[in-house]
Amino acid sequence: MEWGLADTGTVVQDATDPALRLVSTLPEIHVALLPASRILPGLADVVPKLDPGRAPYISFITGPSRTADIERVLTIGAHGPVRLVVVVHDGTGAEVTP
Repeated sequence: MEWGLADTGTVVQDATDPALRLVSTLPEIHVALLPASRILPGLADVVPKLDPGRAPYISFITGPSRTADIERVLTIGAHGPVRLVVVVHDGTGAEVTP
């Protein structure tokens, strides 16, 4: 993931490559890797960083899709993963002791 938004728990991905779109929609569990240094406070902080010329397809992923259009019954994960797991790392590769 390119960025994370602290206020909503959203991860932001340059999904211009169709293969990257599939990674976030096909598996039952989506595991996203995010460098801690790329976490921003909110949407207003990421918008200036977006460059449509370089990355024309940006995905904002906040969790599994939710829909109630099928007989008005809430369905989670109907259009993608049922669960989103975000792994935040510091980029050093050092082991972390709990």
